[in-house]
This record gives sequence, structure tokens and C-alpha cells, in this order.
Amino acid sequence: MKLKPIQLIHTAFCVAVFIFGAVTLFINKDILVFSTQMANEGALNLLFPLIGLISISIGIFLYNRMMAGIDETDSFETKLTKYQTAFLVKCALFEAGALLNIVACFITGNSIFMVFAGISFLALLMSRPIKEKIVEELKLQYPDTENL
Repeated sequence: MKLKPIQLIHTAFCVAVFIFGAVTLFINKDILVFSTQMANEGALNLLFPLIGLISISIGIFLYNRMMAGIDETDSFETKLTKYQTAFLVKCALFEAGALLNIVACFITGNSIFMVFAGISFLALLMSRPIKEKIVEELKLQYPDTENL
């Protein structure tokens, strides 16, 4: 049952983003606007969506890079430890992009930032660790698949 802790951590990442976004929308409900004229409000506002999208790209890149460093001859424990590290890095970067855009929405009242937070949030949701995906990515064989 080594999969449960990483699934719990993933759920915590998702819940944190969702609750922060919901609270932000609730607090700003009276002043929210949806404007694509972000540059008029401040040139730095264009950076928030860009950083959010870049954090997704970097998360995927680092995850793939770290997964490529896992040798098939490594022990199950070593493979799982390296997988968990790569997974947490990816989730942290996805969450960072979402939280940054939620903060931008909170500060400016422009809900366009929630669209970009939603993109990061969806990427985070879709990265949920499931047994079949981990077995495939780590190329695990029978005795190790039962330990997961």
C-alpha cells in the first residue's frame, strides 16, 4: 500500500488549490470583472498567466527528465522513491502556477486569471497517480506490482 500516501499528497495539493480559489472568488464576488485587457491594468499582469503556463511546461519537463534517470535495474524501493520525488516536483510546479494566478485574481479582481489557474488545476488533477500508470512508467514486474 505504498500508493496511498502519494495519492493523499496529490489530493492535498488539489484541495489546497480548490479551496484557495473558492475563497478568493467568495471574497471578491462583488468586485470581480472578466477582462482580457490585462496590459491596461499593469504590464506585470501579463506575466501571471505566462508564468502559470511555463510552470506546467517546466513541471512536465522535469518530471520526464527525472523519470528518465530511473534505471530498470534499480530496486523497487529506489524506483518508487525516485518516482515520488519526480511526482512531487511536478505537482508543486502545477500548484505554484495555479496559486500564482489565484493571487493575481485576488489582487486585481480580474477573473481572467482564474482561467489560467484552472488550466494549472486541471493539469494537476490529470496527474493523479494510479497503479496502472505507475506500473507502466516504472516498468514494474509481478512481485513489485503487488507491493504498490
